[in-house]
Amino acid sequence: AYMEEDDPDYASLLYSKGLDHAWLALSENCDLSSDRDISFNEFELLVPSIGPDEVPAALWVSTCWAQYISLHLDQTSVMRGIPKVQVLLDRVIELDETYFEGMPHIMAGSLHSFKPKMMGGDTEASAASFAKAFAISGNSFQLSRFFYARYYSYRMMDLALFTETLEGIINAEPVAGDPYRLLNTIAVKKSLQLLDEADDL
Repeated sequence: AYMEEDDPDYASLLYSKGLDHAWLALSENCDLSSDRDISFNEFELLVPSIGPDEVPAALWVSTCWAQYISLHLDQTSVMRGIPKVQVLLDRVIELDETYFEGMPHIMAGSLHSFKPKMMGGDTEASAASFAKAFAISGNSFQLSRFFYARYYSYRMMDLALFTETLEGIINAEPVAGDPYRLLNTIAVKKSLQLLDEADDL
């Protein structure tokens, strides 16, 4: 997350490594194959074997995979992973939608925004997912609002919403004893960078 704007190639490598580690943890404790390249039909049949104890690994598989895809939207071979990420996120949401401050909904909202319409991109579904994430995390988890600006507001080409959301992150009052201080600090840094690019975007 910290490297995406400055060095997207390195960020891509880190997401790929994170995906490898998370997939190993997940596949060791459910029926999913160690091979991510299995067919979607086979993948979909095995996803229900993921139980509550596997929520963390399943979420980080989804997150790393989705963010890796977001950096390679020009590559058809990479985008073929989108349906698998979607069905995995649906399972995580079914098991524990509140995990990590509503991160399953944050990623679902992002995915609905950045995936092409022909692959099921849906801005209404994106807005609904982000609304659920905000209801879970309140105003204390700024990454949810950053992803909302970066993916949903951008997809809608809504400059006012884009600017208002990013400025809200930048001007947010620090929370005493914030357990997400590092991630919120990263969100502020990324928001400043993204705001500078508003006209170009």
